[in-house]
Amino acid sequence: MRKAMPTITESTTELHQRMQREKDLKKRQRLHALYLAASGQARHRRTIATLLGVHRHSVAAWLQAYAEGGLAQALRYRVSKPPVHRRVT
Repeated sequence: MRKAMPTITESTTELHQRMQREKDLKKRQRLHALYLAASGQARHRRTIATLLGVHRHSVAAWLQAYAEGGLAQALRYRVSKPPVHRRVT
């Protein structure tokens, strides 16, 4: 059973313009995913993932973040830090 896509409240024009201006590649990719969903070019997470060349779980996480907190939440991402290796003595 497929999970319903969230309702995108921003207009396609607004998303497209913001996507064009965005310098951060990760944020641009997330805006592109939202644009594809809002414009009707992709109706499923798997289609968006295929078009963007990412895993469908990534797209699902982006759309879940959008559904929970809007555009600001969807564009937020964590920068992972490399693990700290400690000597066992």
